[in-house]
Amino acid sequence: MDNNNLQKSGIQDFISFDDYDKVPGFVISQAAYAISKTLTRRIKEAGINVTPHEFAILNRLTEHKTLNQKEIALLTYKDRPAVTRMLERMIAKGFVIKRVSQDDRRAYQVELTQQGRVMRDKIVPIATGVMTQALNGSAHEQLGTTIKTLQQITDNLDLQGG
Repeated sequence: MDNNNLQKSGIQDFISFDDYDKVPGFVISQAAYAISKTLTRRIKEAGINVTPHEFAILNRLTEHKTLNQKEIALLTYKDRPAVTRMLERMIAKGFVIKRVSQDDRRAYQVELTQQGRVMRDKIVPIATGVMTQALNGSAHEQLGTTIKTLQQITDNLDLQGG
């Protein structure tokens, strides 16, 4: 998009680094940090030894049943080495198991254990509470628009493809 089209679309108002508090990337980062920090604190207060990133893996495995490490990395927007380290911790905690893939002996399939399902189910109400607090005062229509906009940003940058 050239500069003339940027001005016509109004996007220029949101990409000026003269007012950093209006730059979407910064605001998104602030919100993600606040949610993650609050969720981490609430999980710890509940006496649970799981990080929000590990919770994301528990959630994706609940949704998909079995995933390989590459799929987990794509679905949680984490790099593969970080996923490998998290999975090793989660295996040690008894939350997941790794099995050699029947399709490719070099790959592993990851599944939740019963203990992992129980842990995920303990964290869901905590995460729901954090999100309820975070979204307080936001109208349903605003949230729908926000989700669509954030998905568009992700699609525009094509993180999963690269």
